[in-house]
Amino acid sequence: METAMKPRKRFRLRFDFWSIVTISAFAFFLLFLVYPLFSIFINSFIVDGRLDFSNYQEFFSYRYYYEALLNSLLVAFFATIFACCLGIPLAYIMTRYDLPFKNLINILLVLTLMSPPFIGAYSWILMLGNNGFITNIFSDWFNIDLPTIYGLGGMIWVFSLQLYPHIYLYVSGALKTVDRSLEEASEGLGLFGLNRIRKITLPLIFPTVSMGAMMVFMSAFATLVHLDY
Repeated sequence: METAMKPRKRFRLRFDFWSIVTISAFAFFLLFLVYPLFSIFINSFIVDGRLDFSNYQEFFSYRYYYEALLNSLLVAFFATIFACCLGIPLAYIMTRYDLPFKNLINILLVLTLMSPPFIGAYSWILMLGNNGFITNIFSDWFNIDLPTIYGLGGMIWVFSLQLYPHIYLYVSGALKTVDRSLEEASEGLGLFGLNRIRKITLPLIFPTVSMGAMMVFMSAFATLVHLDY
């Protein structure tokens, strides 16, 4: 039995307005971001016109440099984890429940992202530093010595609270576009509460969570590397 042969559809490149905009955006991205970074990476292996690894040997020969790099990665990693732990539940509560002052909370979260990082860091030093007013209150009134804000723990704390709005904004936008019928159908299959969130909601928004986590990690890491070097 002969079957009718379907004609193949030929791909045609359409040069309309949005195609030109897309191509221009990719060209701008490659020219001003990818090319400079790639050039720096390649030149790091070239010394006096020949392939040489002396730059990396010198870097890892000093303990100060590689310890600073490892500490930066450590702080950025845990700041990302805690930012997700704060941002994801807050985004779910704000999008799924009708809370008072919701608009005010959204404005305050956006303002947190707009403020320079050193303002938040300095504010925490004024509150929880060695002579911070919260430290003095607990020490003088309750005879309790709070953990120091300085060191790795304090840096993770400050970065988590500074950057978790990234997670909140990304996840809030994703939750607003999630098909609610999928969550309702899961309830008919016996999934309620945390089980529904873990098995249905989180897998649906996982790409957005990953993007937000990458944004937090890179922001924290870039800030730390800038401060270290």
